[in-house]
Amino acid sequence: IITATSVSGGVRIDLGLPDVQDAVYLNECYVGEFYAAHEPQAATGEHYLLRNGVPIAKLDGASYIDYASAGPSEYVLRVVKDGNYYDSPAAYAAPRIKYGVMAAADNPAEFIPLTYRFDSKPQPQKQLTKGYNQHYFSGRPQPVYDITEHYATTWTLEYAMSRDNYAKLDAWISAGKSLLLRYSDGTIIRGIAQGTNITKVLRETVSVSFTVMVHDYTEAIDYV
Repeated sequence: IITATSVSGGVRIDLGLPDVQDAVYLNECYVGEFYAAHEPQAATGEHYLLRNGVPIAKLDGASYIDYASAGPSEYVLRVVKDGNYYDSPAAYAAPRIKYGVMAAADNPAEFIPLTYRFDSKPQPQKQLTKGYNQHYFSGRPQPVYDITEHYATTWTLEYAMSRDNYAKLDAWISAGKSLLLRYSDGTIIRGIAQGTNITKVLRETVSVSFTVMVHDYTEAIDYV
């Protein structure tokens, strides 16, 4: 069985054995034929953690912390052996996020909190831009467009943060790292920011604006 517990910025998953049922406890141990035949045993095989049906991690130990989710999620332990598999009962939890957190996507455990701006509540702005090709033809006064099925997504963001956290953000962007932003309402943003703009400074706190361009990604890991 697994248990899911909300922790700061993530969800902790712990593996364990079910309680013994209908067995006699005597002299600090369980006895009886029922216990001998039904003693819980640790499952053998490859252990994979699934979040909402998607395999996200291979587990080698008895616990794991998921720092990439947002909002309530369903967790299941899948044991794979000799081409067969079985799943544990599901556990449910959401990460403990006050408003939002941000991290480099390759190290989501090292996150920084996202808080209010100096003057008002943050208002993230999402923009969708459709892709198209433009053509001009002789004798036609206006262009003709071939609109593709794809579109680009950008988020314009502004938050107040400490100078230390701004230094982390600046280092991630300078290194070209993908950013992972997660919010308490379940929104997840993964993308690249080209740079930052400091809009206000107050002692050890700065207000920073930046634009994140969302990129495609696959979170599911390979498993057999």
